[in-house]
Amino acid sequence: MKKIKTSIWFTFAVALIFPAACFQDLAQEPPFSYPPNYVPQYSPLKVYLPMDDDEKNASNYRFGMTAIGGNFVDGHIGKTFEATENDFIVAAPPASLVDSLLQLGSFTFSFWINAPRPDGVRGIMSIAKKDHTLGFVNFYFENNNNGDQAYIKGYLRSYPPETPAGKNTWIDVGSVQPEGSSRVEGVWNRWTHLVFRYNGETSKFSIFKDGVAVLNDRLLGSVAAPFGKLAFDPTQFDGKIVFGALAPKAGQTSGTQDAWVVNAKAIEGQYDQIRFYNKALSDTEIAGLYSSRE
Repeated sequence: MKKIKTSIWFTFAVALIFPAACFQDLAQEPPFSYPPNYVPQYSPLKVYLPMDDDEKNASNYRFGMTAIGGNFVDGHIGKTFEATENDFIVAAPPASLVDSLLQLGSFTFSFWINAPRPDGVRGIMSIAKKDHTLGFVNFYFENNNNGDQAYIKGYLRSYPPETPAGKNTWIDVGSVQPEGSSRVEGVWNRWTHLVFRYNGETSKFSIFKDGVAVLNDRLLGSVAAPFGKLAFDPTQFDGKIVFGALAPKAGQTSGTQDAWVVNAKAIEGQYDQIRFYNKALSDTEIAGLYSSRE
């Protein structure tokens, strides 16, 4: 009995001392604190990939980044991503950001590229759909035989509230027109800075090369029915952005798309300093990205 009583008193004493020790720890200098939930400071720059040895997103937002193949080698600004026809990068947004990207409105996408002239369709960027078909926003290089000229095409599909069934438009202009062309000279086998900008307020799309507009404020839609702010089907949207390929490259396994979509390859070459904004940058801001090599 004596041993049992001693054990009970010892246990009781420890129970009294232990809470006191815990409260004493909380009063230490500096005070102990658990990390708060991460709430990023707002920035229109959602994705920034400097390619410094990995695919880490250097913006304020914690995208889940996955590089499919590729290597990080010395390149344009420090390290750069070097890809074959099967290599690309996928950015998956945090849950807190999906809703705001669902109502994207406008965007600016910029990157540096050093690649050979393509021998077929090469995906540039795509905002994916869950069913792995052609995405909501898509840009790609089309095959051409015009020396140093890049033939850029695009496809946008939007589900704004006023058009619940959705609407789409192609950016596919091969001939020179007064407001410019989507054929861009002097791109291949050198470091070139390209920017795609869409302003949902004005429904105008532009392409910039080395800080200068080469396709300037082309109206998408018509004066009577402009394309408007970008919004996406919530049943098919998870916010994933594919860089360096079309979205089907990241999951297409069936023949539900046209052959050119299913067979489209990734960019083969090097690219760097990828930036994706949920706003239309000004001409001055875009020129600044080029001049500062960002």
